[in-house]
Amino acid sequence: MMEKQYLPFTVPDWLKWLSAAILVMLIVLIGYTFYFISGIQKEKESGYPEAAERAVEETNISEVSDVSRYHGDTLYHVISGQTEDGSDAIVYVPEGEDTSIQFFLEDNLIPVDQLLSEWRGACNSCELIDSVLAIDGEEPLLEIKYIDKNNRFVLEYYSLSDGESYERFRLNRSIK
Repeated sequence: MMEKQYLPFTVPDWLKWLSAAILVMLIVLIGYTFYFISGIQKEKESGYPEAAERAVEETNISEVSDVSRYHGDTLYHVISGQTEDGSDAIVYVPEGEDTSIQFFLEDNLIPVDQLLSEWRGACNSCELIDSVLAIDGEEPLLEIKYIDKNNRFVLEYYSLSDGESYERFRLNRSIK
């Protein structure tokens, strides 16, 4: 009686099915991850067109160049753009129709690049993470997120009106 002879590359059926199942699960997982992330991004940017339209209708801004968001006590959509005469402006549009919009001409504010340059000079051993426009009441601010020389996560706010430090939060990191 002859024995069955297998080719060296022949694999048992259960291993083929297991490999196919793992491959299908990976494809589904990757697809769900992209779907989930795009949903989060859409939700984050959901109020941008309405806020830009409201800024154009209710202020002197005529052209919108950038829309971002800042969430302090209230969610603000931060609109950067230009007025009809070509001046750069920043508009803070709070969430909700019954709240008032804050409008600032950039000529009356300290430039963000200047504040960041001064911050880098004062904190040369710090690692910059991000900076965004912020607001507290009627005070326009620049929020700078960084890691300081003591490995703490720091949120520091600078006034765009006078360039002075407005508020600072230092958080100890537990990651070693």
